[in-house]
Amino acid sequence: MTHRTIFVPLLMPKLSDSAAAHLIDILEQLLGIAQHHYGDQAHRWRRRQRNLATGRHLHVVTPRDDDLRGDPF
Repeated sequence: MTHRTIFVPLLMPKLSDSAAAHLIDILEQLLGIAQHHYGDQAHRWRRRQRNLATGRHLHVVTPRDDDLRGDPF
């Protein structure tokens, strides 16, 4: 099964240069937080996907979703 990424055009409002710079700063901070929090999981998933695509099936013990503690919301 091939997954396709589709970009949906968004109508973005006009911003001043200052507002655009602040928006980019906020988005970069949010991305950094998400990468810090979920980076290990994303790395494991990408490694498993790469191994599946290349036919190398490695037995990797990872926590199951129901083993994770705490409500994310």
